[in-house]
Amino acid sequence: MPLATDQKKKLFIVQVVCLVILWVFVVPLRIWSRILTKRGRSWKELPWVEDALMLQALLLYTLMAGFALQGIIDGGIGKHASEMGAHEAYVAFRAWFICELIYGPLSALVRTSIAVLILRFSPSKTQRWILYACLGIVYTFTIVYFFINLLQCSPPSYFWMQFENFNMEGSCGNPHLLPNAAIAHSVIAAVSDLTISVLSACTIKKNLMDSPTITTSDEKPQQNKMRTKLTELRRNKTKMVIMLFLVLGGAAGGVMLVRICYIRILEITPDFLYRTVDVAMWSLIEPCVGILAGSLPYIRSLPIFHRRPRKAATLRCTQVNYLPSATEIMVKSDVEVDIRSATPYDDLGTRARINEKLLDDTSPEEKR
Repeated sequence: MPLATDQKKKLFIVQVVCLVILWVFVVPLRIWSRILTKRGRSWKELPWVEDALMLQALLLYTLMAGFALQGIIDGGIGKHASEMGAHEAYVAFRAWFICELIYGPLSALVRTSIAVLILRFSPSKTQRWILYACLGIVYTFTIVYFFINLLQCSPPSYFWMQFENFNMEGSCGNPHLLPNAAIAHSVIAAVSDLTISVLSACTIKKNLMDSPTITTSDEKPQQNKMRTKLTELRRNKTKMVIMLFLVLGGAAGGVMLVRICYIRILEITPDFLYRTVDVAMWSLIEPCVGILAGSLPYIRSLPIFHRRPRKAATLRCTQVNYLPSATEIMVKSDVEVDIRSATPYDDLGTRARINEKLLDDTSPEEKR
């Protein structure tokens, strides 16, 4: 069936673009990142919890997208009531019902995956308790919202069957209950997004930026210069990571707040499927942004996102007595040290392995 209205076309394009972003770009890049961070270890040694949670979220999102596309193409989503038949209304309301059921658990899985990632950075005890409390509130409201959606009509199938089987017995409850529950769920989700983004930024800052730089009194000027350069490079990269988490967390929370503006029209009206297109659109965008936000920290570590200058990254020195564990280096010659990475968590939670090809403190004559 052709996409007869502009509302249908808009929702269809948004859904297809979200699927392309996740399956064509995010998934392959995240898999590539995990392969590169394996670094000679067995697959069992890698942290897979957040990957498994995000995979479940991605599969749920794909399932939700499938029903949404069915409601757009074969159903009456995006059409006025006067322009659709009984079967189109049946398909559209069934798709809407299933998508609303999937939406809550999907959002909870995305936030849990990001929370597990934050826990790998060893946040403080207070930060951990805040994170656990945030997830507990999210899951509590998710369960409540799920059952409000499921039991809004008795039997549940009456929600969509009433438009095709006019003799079916059933009823729906208070029409104001679902919009109010959706608003409460969206507010909790927005607050949790902002909380998680701030916690992630604070945790990264604590572990990477505020770590002390150890120096020794017998270091030569070249070594002090090199250590200062490495510390500056590490902190600059950490600032970028913090900004990334804050921007993405703010974007996810902003999407939820925008969605709230349209939820007030969730009550069943003759033009329900046409008027609620904006709610559906933001409900499809928000999980996509969450999955993208949870995957970008992995994707960012790929070589294609790190430009390595030929000369600026090379420092000259005569001896190397100490280098921070956050830096992987390789001696190019007797007087050149090449900075390979200034990020201590190259595989997000596992310390980077240091290249041990360093010059010994003793001179060749002393070794003999």
